[in-house]
Amino acid sequence: MKTSEMIKTALGSYLSVIPTFNQITERTSDKLRVYARINITCSDWTWFLCSIEKEISDNDALVFGYVKGYVNELGCFNLADIVNTAKKYDAAIVITLLTKPTTLKSIMGTETNENT
Repeated sequence: MKTSEMIKTALGSYLSVIPTFNQITERTSDKLRVYARINITCSDWTWFLCSIEKEISDNDALVFGYVKGYVNELGCFNLADIVNTAKKYDAAIVITLLTKPTTLKSIMGTETNENT
């Protein structure tokens, strides 16, 4: 399955709710909303999705969000990189849609999110 198909399938109707990067006017942790969490079963890293470009190419989608890994950081990442890492290690990708989008600030201070 192409990355674009996986993303569209996993996010479903949520894709219309998640803003693009240009639609986010305030990029502070108390204003940014997290819509989904992405994990790979072979990794302790977690990616939190705050925006996604609606023009998803056949092989990739650019996402803005927060990454918890060896180093925690806010910025852009490519979903193809996550997919390729999972393929390399024969691992599953788990995309969890938050039932209620939450602020990035509440994610940044915790290891788990109780709103999922």
